[in-house]
Amino acid sequence: GYQALRVELGEANEYNVKLDDSGVVMDEVVVVAYGEQSRRSLVSSVSTIDEKSISNIPAVSPQEVLQGQASGVQIVQSSGVLGAATNIRIRGVASLTAGGDPLFVVDGVPMNDNGNGAISNDFGAASTLNPLMNIAMEDIESISVLKDAAAASLYGSRGSNGVVLITTKQGKAGTNNVSFGTSYGVGGPTNLYDMTNTEQYNEISNRYGFGTSPNDNFFDWQDAVTQRAETFRANLGFDGGNDKTRYYIGGAFTDDQNYVFGNEMQKYTGKMNLSHQVSDNFKIGANVSISRVNMDRIDAENSTFAPLTSAYLQSPWVDAYNEDGSYRQTGFIANVLAINDIALTEFITRRNFGNAYLQYTIPNIGRGSINLRSDWGIDEFQTEETIRYPEEISPGGYGYRRVLRDDKWLTTNTIDYSTPVGDRSNLTFLLGQSFETALREGIAVEGTGFAADPLRNVSSAANPSITSATRTAWALASFFGRLQYDFDDRVFVEGSFRRDGSSRFGADNRWGNFWAVGAGWNLSNEAFMRDQTFFNELKLRASYGLTGNERIGNFASLGLFGAGTVSDYNGAPGLRPIQPANPDLKWEQTSQFDVGVNMRIKNFFDLGVSFWHKETTDLLLNQTVPMSTGFTSFTQNAGDMTNTGVDIDFNFDVLRNQDWYVSIGGNVSFWRNEITSLPDATVDSDGNRFIQDPASAAQRAVVGRTANEFFLIRYNGINSETGDAEWLTKDGELTTEPGQGDRVFAGSAIPDFIGGVNFNVGYKGLNLSGLFNYTYGNLIMLDELRFTEDPDGFNRSTRLLDAWEQPGDDAFAPGAESTTVEDFPQRSTSQLNDGSFLRLRSITLSYDLPVSTLGIDWIKNLSIYARGNNLWTVTASDFRGQDPEVSDSGTNNLIQGESFFVVPQRKMYTFGLNVTF
Repeated sequence: GYQALRVELGEANEYNVKLDDSGVVMDEVVVVAYGEQSRRSLVSSVSTIDEKSISNIPAVSPQEVLQGQASGVQIVQSSGVLGAATNIRIRGVASLTAGGDPLFVVDGVPMNDNGNGAISNDFGAASTLNPLMNIAMEDIESISVLKDAAAASLYGSRGSNGVVLITTKQGKAGTNNVSFGTSYGVGGPTNLYDMTNTEQYNEISNRYGFGTSPNDNFFDWQDAVTQRAETFRANLGFDGGNDKTRYYIGGAFTDDQNYVFGNEMQKYTGKMNLSHQVSDNFKIGANVSISRVNMDRIDAENSTFAPLTSAYLQSPWVDAYNEDGSYRQTGFIANVLAINDIALTEFITRRNFGNAYLQYTIPNIGRGSINLRSDWGIDEFQTEETIRYPEEISPGGYGYRRVLRDDKWLTTNTIDYSTPVGDRSNLTFLLGQSFETALREGIAVEGTGFAADPLRNVSSAANPSITSATRTAWALASFFGRLQYDFDDRVFVEGSFRRDGSSRFGADNRWGNFWAVGAGWNLSNEAFMRDQTFFNELKLRASYGLTGNERIGNFASLGLFGAGTVSDYNGAPGLRPIQPANPDLKWEQTSQFDVGVNMRIKNFFDLGVSFWHKETTDLLLNQTVPMSTGFTSFTQNAGDMTNTGVDIDFNFDVLRNQDWYVSIGGNVSFWRNEITSLPDATVDSDGNRFIQDPASAAQRAVVGRTANEFFLIRYNGINSETGDAEWLTKDGELTTEPGQGDRVFAGSAIPDFIGGVNFNVGYKGLNLSGLFNYTYGNLIMLDELRFTEDPDGFNRSTRLLDAWEQPGDDAFAPGAESTTVEDFPQRSTSQLNDGSFLRLRSITLSYDLPVSTLGIDWIKNLSIYARGNNLWTVTASDFRGQDPEVSDSGTNNLIQGESFFVVPQRKMYTFGLNVTF
């Protein structure tokens, strides 16, 4: 980690030598699958985010800190709603209807994601819940992203979407610390739509001959449903140890209030990591996390019960209150003020997560030693959702209650052997076995007709009913191994193999084999490189391997029957077929080739470049079938897809001395996605094979194109001479009467490139750091514009005030007499926007007080800071949305970059301190 220094030896008996920090990261220890490696010996592609980078991002969940800090990793905040899922794609989308999220592994234990990456709440609309929101950011020491097959193959069946390894803090021998941190932040939305007041509403209505308001009242619904966002955090930690025992104990509390009311979150977490060396050869340890998250979670978006959606749609002359101060019944668009003030909308999650292990070392086996390790882990997750609408909101009152448990157990046993071979070589191998299984159970009840509003329980309803009761399970058995060889710290060779058996596939196809091979060549250690001074480090690497995906329904290969009242026959209980059998269902597989170079030049410039190609075959598709079959869909293997790209990481150490430190770093990733085969897909009139999610009328996955291709009528604008809105026919001719047959492929939601830029400027104890992230070349569909820009809508955007009046006008909306007014808001490229953006994700100014020079011996470190988050965003000049980061279908691979009143991100200002005793 220091610059090399050559000293000429003379006649002196003593030499004073001082080495300067080189910033070289090649000796950094990197967490990889089932162990650690020095970055120097890596033959795979791994991005690492350290504790310092994590602490600079005021994130609610771990995924957020990866945004702009890891090449090849696309992060889209699916919603500004607290606790909403984050959409992560590592080196493109590797699946269509199977799960697309990476595998998350915390302290060596794969987290339970129920096969689909998220668990939703019934009244949360489109935004699903973040599976990592129960983890305290203060407990995390580092995050590693395994991107290629060589890195991810040991996780086999779940490696095709990449793997994210989260390592929590451990105590160190020889020191005992008490750390405390707290912060407070305020803020609001990054942007909101401008909607009409009553006067403007009437102006638009009079122009087009629509009904005007029945009174002159104006109620600002947008102002009524927004508030000042506030967040408070506090954490307390204890860490330390001696040669025998090491420990970390941490607790954290977060109280978060979003700028949209009805969205609050309180998070309580506790963490304990403990290891003890029982004897020279025997070690035991445990990592335990407990958490509880309380959320007030009114409908998020895509619902007339969602606060911000309702505020945009509600007519401006409709008041929320009657003259006597009671809440007004506002019809189809719900009175969300009443819901917020007097209704109960509670969502609670509890998660107990951790593992315990035994490790025994057998020394003196040849020239090496054998490590035996047995690990047992659990992931217990429970959600409780309670809805209670009183009489003023729902006549008679309404109650709902759902409890869901998803519990996972696993065991892993490994044998690890490392030995020198000769004088300059080393050999390491790992053999392992694991078994994991999960059981999910849930029940939901609802009722109507309550004698009094204070009665909360559904059992008090006059008409209670059970809406669902489910129980399902899955299991995965695995055997794996890895062999590593290095010669003279110059040549590195690695091979890995994993065999997985999943309960989700047909009896003859349950087992899948996954493997990878890789090699690295450290040229900087070759004799012919020793006398040059340009490269401090230079390494070439290449790998190829196969990973898999099994994230589908638990019984997708079986013929299933359903019971219940809908299956009754002539008053007697019965069964009905609900899913056809597919005994041939098998693994979806992704092969990946990766070649890269890592270098450090002149002790100030680090550069890493990776070229990669991924090919997914036997796509797991939830295929829609004609209703005449008696079914709606079934899962099959049908299709292939490729992703190709380049990842570039760089860092400049501009200045580094005793007082100053200046660095600029970042990354950029380019990629291209293409569907190469969909043999059983729908064929359109032009011969294009495609599939699409029924929830999207705008997007398709098309052979020869991308997985997220928009298929829309092209909007041409307002004719400046006639005032008519005009579109293009399929053949490119102007028309004022377009039809569905005029739809064409209009572009993709997948960006051309993404990346981030960070900077650090430090002078003694003062530090300024910042992070920008950017996306370029993707399109986003803002479906809410069909409503806000409808001249005959509930409420209207102020853009409609810019209407055509006379020849030569360059207007947004059609003229008063135009016959195209009715068709103006129809779905077309008018709602399709350029989603490119550059965002200042965070900027932090911190100061480490010189406590030692002040004579304060009982404080080891004291730092204060001010931080801004999402302070500045640059979008395309014609962008009409609130936020370019949208994905209202969460982790759905087939629907990306679409929005229906998605809550935009928050702009926050935070102040805090961290102290260590």
